[in-house]
Amino acid sequence: MLLGRYARWSALALVVAGLAAPSAALAEKTCPWLKQVLADRENEFTAFKGAERKSSDNNSPPVAFKGTLELNVTGKAKEYGCELVVRRRLYDANGQELSPGYHCAIAWKATFEQGSADYELIAGKLRECMPGLAFSDSRTGDVAKQTETWSFKADADGATIALTLADVEALAEMLSGKKRTGKPGVLVEIAVYNHSPLRPGLEIEIPVMK
Repeated sequence: MLLGRYARWSALALVVAGLAAPSAALAEKTCPWLKQVLADRENEFTAFKGAERKSSDNNSPPVAFKGTLELNVTGKAKEYGCELVVRRRLYDANGQELSPGYHCAIAWKATFEQGSADYELIAGKLRECMPGLAFSDSRTGDVAKQTETWSFKADADGATIALTLADVEALAEMLSGKKRTGKPGVLVEIAVYNHSPLRPGLEIEIPVMK
């Protein structure tokens, strides 16, 4: 009996240890990654602009590209990767201008337990490496209903740093009217948005989304 209980706890400890190593590596790379992204903010994050990501809207120019500066993640999060969304306008050349942003997945198609653990880890790391910023922490929704939406944000000299958590799979099912499957679908993502005007002398054509 005691032996069986010990074996079960030993197995659990091995699982936790296996998860802790990638998470620790991710946490250690978060601050260097963030500083590199913030340093290229005035250049619209173009230093990390990779291949164009295809869109279902063939009437609009490309606005999303693969991000080449990645975090130390594994599994589904690595498949999801990073993305640069460029500065763009809505409807016409005089339409509303949307800020460019650089996003990377920390967890993808994760359980709430896994996603929330990663979220707390990275939130703590952001506080540690950006001690002068006032982060807001908002948590809404219901975990039992898979409607949880968390955000951890701060403004930094014309930019916004945002860590978010949401069950995007459940949200997509709800919006489409499909039966809820209950499958793990939590996305944890870190992003930097540049809210400053386009830097003078930076020759970038701003695409228009129809």
